[in-house]
Amino acid sequence: MTYLAHESCEATGRIFSVAGGRVAEIFIGEGPGYTDPELTPEAIAANWDKVTDRATFDVPTQMGDEIGIYLKHLS
Repeated sequence: MTYLAHESCEATGRIFSVAGGRVAEIFIGEGPGYTDPELTPEAIAANWDKVTDRATFDVPTQMGDEIGIYLKHLS
C-alpha cells in the first residue's frame, strides 16, 4: 500500500489492515458498557452482555474524550 508512504497521505500514528486487495483502518472503540457504583464481580458477570456490547461505540482520540464518555455514563 504505497499510498500510506506517500507525502500526500496525512494518516500518521494509525493502524491499517492491508491484504488481498483490501485496506481498512483498525481502531479502538468503546461501547456503552455497564455502570454500577458497587461494581461487584457478580454484577459484572450478570451484565457481561452490556460490558461487551459492540452495537454502538465511541472512538476516543484523547483523554478528554475518554473522560466525557465516562461522565456520560455516570449521569
